[in-house]
Formats: sequence, structure tokens, C-alpha cells
Amino acid sequence: MAQPIPVLLKFDEDAYNDDRRKFEVKMGLPASWAPKPCSKIVKFYVKKFNERYPDGPIEAARCRLVADRDRTIIKLDQPIAEQVQPHDELTIALAKDVSVHPADVAEAELQARLAAEA
Repeated sequence: MAQPIPVLLKFDEDAYNDDRRKFEVKMGLPASWAPKPCSKIVKFYVKKFNERYPDGPIEAARCRLVADRDRTIIKLDQPIAEQVQPHDELTIALAKDVSVHPADVAEAELQARLAAEA
């Protein structure tokens, strides 16, 4: 039987967190998770975080997973076994909100119309 992968999951409380919420989860990722996508880690963490902070929830869709060992962004569609190493510290970071200028939206709509007419 394969062993769990010990990791520490934590929230990037410095970059996107005005009230400095801290939430760490030290756990062993079940061996059954090894072939699953890394997004499973994010979904698990977000669920636990939102249980702890129901008045300020975060959305899994806005989260990135960063390996602290070398600050690489983990690909969420890749298997956990390929992206996560035992004893990794993984930071859940929120992607910055991106706003689109109305002129860019109008340009995209024009381009789509022109492409449809061609």
C-alpha cells in the first residue's frame, strides 16, 4: 500500500489578504489522490478555508498553487504525483482580478462579427 504524501498547505496571506487571515493545513495527501489532478488539492483547501472563514470565502477558480521549494506555479490539470513532492510546502495564491477595458470588449465583438461574416 502506498504511503500518503506529507505536505503543508497555506494561504498567501501577504499578497491578497488585507486582514492577514492565516490558515494552514498539514496533511498527508492520500495515495489514492496521486493520479488525480492538482486541482483536487486546491478544491480541498478552499473547502476547509471557507468553513473557517465563511464571511470571507475564496473561490477555487481564482486560486493558483505554488510550490514554495522553487516558487513554481503547479499545473492544476497535471497529476499530483508528477507535481508534488513529499514534505512540500504549497501556497494557495489568489490570482489578481483582471478587468477588461470596454474598448477591448467592443473590439473583440467586432472581430467576432467580422470573422462570422467571412
